[in-house]
Amino acid sequence: MVSTNEDMVLIYLQSYCKGIKKAITGKALASACGMLIRRVQITIERLRRCGILICSNDNIDNGKQGYFIPRTSYEASLSINSMEARAKRTLTMCKVLKRSITRDFGVQTSMECIDKKVVKKTCKK
Repeated sequence: MVSTNEDMVLIYLQSYCKGIKKAITGKALASACGMLIRRVQITIERLRRCGILICSNDNIDNGKQGYFIPRTSYEASLSINSMEARAKRTLTMCKVLKRSITRDFGVQTSMECIDKKVVKKTCKK
């Protein structure tokens, strides 16, 4: 079942944001739907998990920045490539931070707390 937030965001995007050139920023979408930006982000994530093709663009050279419904597979591919590059950068930073824990604290075992399962068992009081 789709929530009211999901309905509002999806209807707005399908009505006004078809194609990368009509992308809308999170701030503008939040304003248009009467939501907080974080609520829009959560709503878009939920819609994507349901298989709704909502793309985003953070490269102004490829059109407007923001969320959009792709018109072509090329537009969808641009969004996917951007997400994959961002994920790789995030994983690289995680590796750097893990090495920094060892370097700064001299203990490799402190990295166990990064694992969510271990956090629940050993790091949470």
